[in-house]
Amino acid sequence: MVYAAYDPELDRRVAIKLLLGERSDADGRARLVREAQAMARLSHPHVVHVHDVGTTDAGEVFVAMEYIEGHTLGDWMAAPRGVDEVLAIFREAGQGLLAAHAVGLIHRDFKPDNVLLDAQGRAKISDFGLAREVQVEARAREREVTASDVDVGGLGEANAASVDLTRTGMLVGTPAYMAPEQHLGDPADARSDQYSFTAALFEALYGRRPYTGATIAELRLRVLSGKLEVPAGSHVPRWIAPILARGLSLDPAARWPSMGALLDALSRDPVRTRRRWFAGGALIAALVGGALGLQRWRAAEVAAALEGCAAPEAEVEARFAAARPQLRAAILGTGSPAAERAAARVDAEIVDFAGRWRAAHAETCAAAHVRDELTPELLELRELCLRRHVDAGVAVVDTIMDADASVVERVHDLVRLLPAPERCLDLGYLARVRVDGPSAATRARQEEIVRKLARVRAAANAGRYKEAQERLDPLLAAAEATGSRGLLAQLRGLEGRVAADLGDLVRAEEAYLAGLEHALAADASQDAAEIANFLVYHFGYYRSDRKVAERWTRVAAGLIDQVDDDDLRMQHLNYLGALRSQASEYEAALAAYDEAAALASRVGVSSHDLASIANNRGVILNYLGRRDEAKAAHHAAIDALIGELGEVHPDVALTRNSLGTVLLAEGDLGGALAEFSTALELQQRLIGEAHPLIALTLINLGSAHVELGEPARGLAEGERALRILEGIGLSDEHIFAGYANLVIGEARGRVGDEAGAREASGKALRTLEENLGPAHAHVGVILMSLSDLDLRAGDVDGARERFARAEPILAASRELGVADLARADFVRARLLAADARREAAIAAATRASARLGELAPNYAAARAEIDAWIAAQAE
Repeated sequence: MVYAAYDPELDRRVAIKLLLGERSDADGRARLVREAQAMARLSHPHVVHVHDVGTTDAGEVFVAMEYIEGHTLGDWMAAPRGVDEVLAIFREAGQGLLAAHAVGLIHRDFKPDNVLLDAQGRAKISDFGLAREVQVEARAREREVTASDVDVGGLGEANAASVDLTRTGMLVGTPAYMAPEQHLGDPADARSDQYSFTAALFEALYGRRPYTGATIAELRLRVLSGKLEVPAGSHVPRWIAPILARGLSLDPAARWPSMGALLDALSRDPVRTRRRWFAGGALIAALVGGALGLQRWRAAEVAAALEGCAAPEAEVEARFAAARPQLRAAILGTGSPAAERAAARVDAEIVDFAGRWRAAHAETCAAAHVRDELTPELLELRELCLRRHVDAGVAVVDTIMDADASVVERVHDLVRLLPAPERCLDLGYLARVRVDGPSAATRARQEEIVRKLARVRAAANAGRYKEAQERLDPLLAAAEATGSRGLLAQLRGLEGRVAADLGDLVRAEEAYLAGLEHALAADASQDAAEIANFLVYHFGYYRSDRKVAERWTRVAAGLIDQVDDDDLRMQHLNYLGALRSQASEYEAALAAYDEAAALASRVGVSSHDLASIANNRGVILNYLGRRDEAKAAHHAAIDALIGELGEVHPDVALTRNSLGTVLLAEGDLGGALAEFSTALELQQRLIGEAHPLIALTLINLGSAHVELGEPARGLAEGERALRILEGIGLSDEHIFAGYANLVIGEARGRVGDEAGAREASGKALRTLEENLGPAHAHVGVILMSLSDLDLRAGDVDGARERFARAEPILAASRELGVADLARADFVRARLLAADARREAAIAAATRASARLGELAPNYAAARAEIDAWIAAQAE
């Protein structure tokens, strides 16, 4: 805290800086005392003067210093200023820095907010809290202190001075104005202050900082790129830009020899010195000959560098070229009906990937060695990125080499793992390439884990979930040993996906949460956004906990906006649509899917992704009662999927399942049964028995058998679904279990097991009310079924009470099929008859018979029962 105070002995106002509370620890006290000592050694008109330093009775450190009545240079810069005015005030601040350097001190954190302007407008530098003696810096260079001594956020090796100066474990200084060497965790000196001073002056003159970034990682990469761009059309005289460019040089040795030299350059009037430049013409001519020799040497150096670049390009291209015939043989050898199509797809994708990788590598070499655009650090990041992309490609190749029929059927998911090497040229993407190891040995171990992680991803995308888990477990232990939280974020996120696919939802949830924790700690926003998205799906779909899922949508949305990733945004909109659908907010769900489709068309996605969105839209259109549109959407999705993936693929099965539900609502029981049966056969081949999606398809299949008048088969399918759900840890509270019990209740009621029907329907009612809300159409259907059971048991009052709850729900629903509406009419008719309202009862029953007549011949038996009842009432 900084207080304005009064010194009665010297009759003057002073500013007192006091370190308070929990922050008044040994480190904090040492830092404040060091600031006071550094400033007290300076007596300069452009440095805030320190009068005294001491401790209070409570042991808190205080510093009494010159009271400045004014504002900061940062505030001053907020208003428009002329070039001469800016240069004048910065020369004063520069004189203060020069004075500090003269007594062996560096500031380390020069920025506009650390320069105060007094009432007369004079600049005074303050906050030397990061200052250290230059001699200490020299001694620090002699010591080898690695990042094991302090976490420097993945910036490489630390130094003793940075450990001494701050205990935050992060960068020393303010990132926006820090010199490249400070970003790298290297020792800072007077030239670092010069860089920070020049960065602030650049901002004051041009209205923006020389380098910006959405995150510290991105800012660091832009600083290390060294690609300074002076705004076009500026009113700043041209002679100033080269002076600033030299002060902002990446290499400290290339900057001005001192702050004094920089200030001299900023003080020279080019008009007055132009004649002297002309006088130097003879000297320039004498230097031309030497320059020509230097050019020849430079050309030879570039040629040698490019020749060196060609070797890895040829090696990578040859590696993938050699794999092509082997991949084709492996795929065709499976005997899968989809083998020929899959082999052609893989071959085309491998050729494309190798070509794009070579082009990206060649561009990197040209940027580094021909155009001299890349710093060594940025070149290293690009090369690391490209190496990782090769590893990912090799993992895909190796997985396909071990192909069986199931791998062939999921080859689309595998080739989607082939990365886009051209992204390695993008600064924003490179900012997410993490190099966390404090030592070469640790970094090598991490890269080995990354290579193996690519194979795990390939196995998971191939549907080999058990293999993926077996490969993943040892990598988790190895990553823990390296201490890389960024790497652990990726591993735990993938662990969650694999566990969910294996039906182990408890492990999946724990892995996701641990992965998110690691990602946030490592500032790995991309991984955090992806995991948060998975948590939306996990709780909304697998756990069927809509309230929790809704909370995760907000976390995911914020993280996705931060990383600005359209692929994740499309995925998020799909999950959001599913949640809105679950809440019966069908228009909102359709709007989410429409937004996803519009985004997909803008960014350009595969027909597979478009088909997924079309399928989801079809589901909502069915709920809205727009069944012709729904069928068209599902058929379009199936055609697109088969065209790209072939008949045998999990997403084809999922879409056929969706189409079956539309046909079931329409009363096309034969068509629905065919779609459900095909979907089940595909899923059993591709994802095994113990999976929630298998249970869902069995529930739909059971419904079709019940409606077809085969309640025993429907009961068997519903009970099998329930066993699967119980086996993977999903209790009766899960929404899938609710639907399974709904089918079981209907089936038991139709075979005359009244007690069993009531028990199962009661469970279904509790589960679906909890998950979908009391006004959902399917809740109304269960209440109607229970009312029907009451009537058959002679409990008219119980039936009337349940139907009174069901009737407004059913009347408001647009998703009920014709058969459900007919059943509702028949229950209504019998209740009216019990109230002696014979004509109204017959009218309701006649309406029910007419509805079922539209569905002939599937509901002939049900219609015959209603017609017999009408005849009995007419007697």
